[in-house]
Amino acid sequence: MKLGIVQFKPRKGDVAANLATLGEAFAQLAAEEKSYDTIVLPEAALTGYFLEGAVYELAVSAETAADRIAAAWREHVRDAGSSADIAFGFYENASGTYYNSAMYLHVAPERHRILHVHRKMFLPTYGVFDEERFLSRGRRLQTFDTRFGRMAMLICEDMWHALMPTIAAVKGARVLIVPSASPGRGLGGDGELESVRYWDELLHSCAV
Repeated sequence: MKLGIVQFKPRKGDVAANLATLGEAFAQLAAEEKSYDTIVLPEAALTGYFLEGAVYELAVSAETAADRIAAAWREHVRDAGSSADIAFGFYENASGTYYNSAMYLHVAPERHRILHVHRKMFLPTYGVFDEERFLSRGRRLQTFDTRFGRMAMLICEDMWHALMPTIAAVKGARVLIVPSASPGRGLGGDGELESVRYWDELLHSCAV
């Protein structure tokens, strides 16, 4: 599996601008000689992370989020036969209940299909974070099948609770995808942020 990770800074609340940026990234990835199988975007990629009360205006259904990402792919990728799996974060409005969610989406030329939606289970409410004031918790961690094997998705804070990757492994996941919008914090050695080092250590430990 060839994996593409798109790191960018979404414009807060500007869905059209963020989709245009993602479309340009899709075009750049698709232009390479060997196509990418799976592309991972950040947490809250469509709107930016720190929305607070604006989440009620900008959250959409999973189907609408899927349609928007698929349209950005088809508009900007010139190869008419190109397809990809895209994992991305978005704010979900599920019949009036709001979640910080992540989706695994298969996009083909003529259609697209949602393989899985994970709703963030651990909502940080400390420091600069105030998620639980505006969002509901997800209640289930599930694994799902893809053309590359069985996977699970966690979102940022989920990963910091050891029970979560453990449950994913017990349920058969061989790949763990973790969209995050974690801010950079702490000045460590060699010019690297301490938060980046912590993430590297955490992900490496879970992979082992």
